[in-house]
Amino acid sequence: MKKNTLNPLEKFILSMGTILILITFKNINLSIFVGLVMGIILFFQKLSIKRVLLFFLPPLFFLIPTLLAQGIEFSPELSFKFPWEIFFRVIGAIISIAYFILTIKFKDIYYVGRQLKIPKIICELAVLMFNYLNIMYISYIKIKVAMESRNGFGSFKTIYRDVAYVFTKVFLNSYYSLKDQGNAMRSRGYDDELVFYPHEYKIEKLNILLIFSWFVILIIVSKVNL
Repeated sequence: MKKNTLNPLEKFILSMGTILILITFKNINLSIFVGLVMGIILFFQKLSIKRVLLFFLPPLFFLIPTLLAQGIEFSPELSFKFPWEIFFRVIGAIISIAYFILTIKFKDIYYVGRQLKIPKIICELAVLMFNYLNIMYISYIKIKVAMESRNGFGSFKTIYRDVAYVFTKVFLNSYYSLKDQGNAMRSRGYDDELVFYPHEYKIEKLNILLIFSWFVILIIVSKVNL
């Protein structure tokens, strides 16, 4: 008996539709509900911790300072109020897109993009971008461990210098790694164009019904004010 699972195109529809509903219906209850449900679904996908961290750390690194800055109010007096509604909405959106990105293969991003008639060069850049992030993460871990073994980040006076050194080396190592990969690919006949064999995904009626039901549930939740 065939196991009924979503294919990459159906996962894309689910993720993007969920994000559009989060943007359209600005409701904190909806955002928390999406975060919890999609988080539970993501938890049972048996993903590696390294891959999950690689995906979530960069957006959270920029999200928290941005929200802290938005929470500052100068009128009528200086005060701070953390924007929880925006926080949960962004977290829900990140988890929703993570369900699509982390549960498929990188090449599936290309297939889905081409099936949706997205320009070829954008699809290829998307595949290369995620591969580049993986290389950067591995390089960062190696450099960080090496510096900590040599008393790096040991004092407040040197922490800025050490952090700057880490980011500089990460970008340089990533660049040289990708350059070596490019040389290796060209030596094997690569002609500056990524080659992907065409592949199309079919949308199953049962799966699209489940996705539509999920969207209806989200709209109902968005109308509930606790």
